[in-house]
Amino acid sequence: GDWGSELGQLFGNVCHQGQNEKLTELDEHAVKIIDQVAYLSSEDYVERLKVDPKHQGASQALVEALAPNAFRCIRVAYGYKSTSFAESIGACLRPIGGGGGRSGAEFYLSFDRQFVIKTLPLPETSFLLELLPSYVEHVTANAKHTLLPRFLGLFRVQFPGSGVWKCFIVMPNLFRSFTIKNKVNINEMYDLKGSIDARYVDPSSSTNQNQAEENNDRVLKKAERKKKRKALKEAKRLKEKDTKGKDGGGGGGGVDSGSD
Repeated sequence: GDWGSELGQLFGNVCHQGQNEKLTELDEHAVKIIDQVAYLSSEDYVERLKVDPKHQGASQALVEALAPNAFRCIRVAYGYKSTSFAESIGACLRPIGGGGGRSGAEFYLSFDRQFVIKTLPLPETSFLLELLPSYVEHVTANAKHTLLPRFLGLFRVQFPGSGVWKCFIVMPNLFRSFTIKNKVNINEMYDLKGSIDARYVDPSSSTNQNQAEENNDRVLKKAERKKKRKALKEAKRLKEKDTKGKDGGGGGGGVDSGSD
């Protein structure tokens, strides 16, 4: 079903509940971000903040904020106040797109269009948490210059009856920031890929059939070259194995003769 409204409520509840008094004080007094990062401990990077049942409301879904204090430091470094962040993602989330292509990711947009929320596979979630201490240290020290993606919050939700957790990452909607800052409208958007490997496009579903067919031709030719290289490599391996087998047999006979 449409979980946009309930997801927003869950995220908002856990964000409001996670207002840490010490960090809030640092935030309000605009203390240097390095002081906030120094406040973090190793436990902050593995913390899982659950919603108190009294704040759960009617929802039967479970939600946890992963490493909430660490991500809060990131938000402060980029100028996001905790209360406004919670209000933005705590309202109804609007599903966008028809699925994340090959990844199958789900995308949501906050009601004020400030943030994009995307589902994240469990292996990628675990990898991000593993890198989080280094990531926090880098982006908080280089917030104005770094080109790394801006990860502002990480949550996981278990919907009723599913028995599995689904992870969500929150990022800023850069298109909104760009259009407001430059007072322009974006008419077309492109998803650029660094590889054409297995990027087959159905020409009938493409707006440019000739371009789609040219792309598919490159994909198929690349696949053929890859297949040929693999076959040559295997033939070379078998030939070397056969040669070593013959050399080994001859060498063994010579040693035996010498022993006699």
